[in-house]
Amino acid sequence: MKNILVIGAPSWGVAFPYYSIAVVAEVARAAGWNADVRDLNIEFYNHIPAEERKYWEVVHLGDWRNDGFTFKLFDRYSEFFSDIVAKIIAEKDYSLIAFSVNDWTRGFCLKVSQMIKVAAPNVPVLFGGVSCYPREFGTKLLLEPIGAPDVILMGEAEVEFPKYLRAFEKTGDFRC
Repeated sequence: MKNILVIGAPSWGVAFPYYSIAVVAEVARAAGWNADVRDLNIEFYNHIPAEERKYWEVVHLGDWRNDGFTFKLFDRYSEFFSDIVAKIIAEKDYSLIAFSVNDWTRGFCLKVSQMIKVAAPNVPVLFGGVSCYPREFGTKLLLEPIGAPDVILMGEAEVEFPKYLRAFEKTGDFRC
């Protein structure tokens, strides 16, 4: 059985669960994969100083859509993320690492993906979620200069992800 890690990156609300990563993990389990979940959003929120937690308030939502803001915030705490990525890679032999991507998490997904690609270059990174739809960023994410994923999953996870996982497991090729 193959192992997958599903990651939720900042910024997501902290008053309610990051439900999309739970859904994706359960879809993977139903398809016969071992699935782990990491909510980097809440881990990061709990790590930073209280004065910086203001960025999770609704008034700052627009900031997260700005790569300048997200990359600068990420870079300030890159050691924190580097430590997490090192632990993730050491924990288990993952066959795939998947991110749930939306407009507000995209910058952090790219930066964490970049770290994963350095730490574990043979582990493919998949992006799925609303920012991966054609009318959003879609396949343009594959061309990102920082942390581009290896594959984009478009469509509803409940429908498309099991098909993808079965094909990947059957062929051994993440580009299936």
